[in-house]
Amino acid sequence: MATVFISYRRADAGDMAGRLADRLKTLPQVDEVFLDVESITFGEDFADKIANVIRRSDICLILIGPEWHGPQSGEAGPRIKEDGDFVHMEAAMALAGDIRLMPVLLHGAGMPSMDVLPDDLSALPRLNAFPVRTEFFGQDAELLFDQMFGADREKPG
Repeated sequence: MATVFISYRRADAGDMAGRLADRLKTLPQVDEVFLDVESITFGEDFADKIANVIRRSDICLILIGPEWHGPQSGEAGPRIKEDGDFVHMEAAMALAGDIRLMPVLLHGAGMPSMDVLPDDLSALPRLNAFPVRTEFFGQDAELLFDQMFGADREKPG
């Protein structure tokens, strides 16, 4: 059974994060799906909870939409380069840990280029990414799940 951590920027991929989480929860191979808005209770420390769950997760899906790196924030550049950016923190911890990291491209996005990424995310663009299209969501989600758990995986229902 797998624990799946979903990392995403709400303004960029919140819609697809919820859809993927709902589908993942129906899979026999999945024990737990971590989605921040559902998995962090009031009063919990975001950073501690995220770090603890990533450490025990088997797979981390990093959902990347066209604005994943975030808007420019002055001289620092895009939001992904800011200290305290949770999307940056999640990706860096997953890259540094013993977890299978799978970038998922949404809404026609491509992989972010090195010039918008902080140094600790430099390995991200080298990972093969999986595109999920809104208009073919069901089909693409099933192909993604085949990549995650094998094409011969037990299907729900």
